Amino acid sequence: MKNHIVLQKIIKEKLKKDIFDIEEPKIFKTLEFKLYGNNFFSYKIYSHFLKKYENTFYVDSHKALKKMVNLYIKLNHTCFHDLSDAIELWMYHYGNNMILDYIQNKRDNGLKTLEGAIKNKLQKNNG
Repeated sequence: MKNHIVLQKIIKEKLKKDIFDIEEPKIFKTLEFKLYGNNFFSYKIYSHFLKKYENTFYVDSHKALKKMVNLYIKLNHTCFHDLSDAIELWMYHYGNNMILDYIQNKRDNGLKTLEGAIKNKLQKNNG
């Protein structure tokens, strides 16, 4: 338990300085195995990453949307529905065939909602 408290302090400091990325394997393990999913501290971390990806969208939209897809997979194991809903809206508004292919190649049943949002949008645009 002591390691868990030390790890939380380290992550809180990094969040304040905005110096880490969810792609770091240690952070994924921390989110999945150390923070136990549905607590306020976990929410702040997931929220931080979503904001970071939203801010980078206008620099590299494809990369930002792919990171949102990966974050969405992690969010499927939480009760943070507002964050999941936000990603679904991003996919509906900005998803495209390349992101749809990326989602389908993941072969993750948890991504069916995102896949449906993009397909729905593409059908409306073509119809």
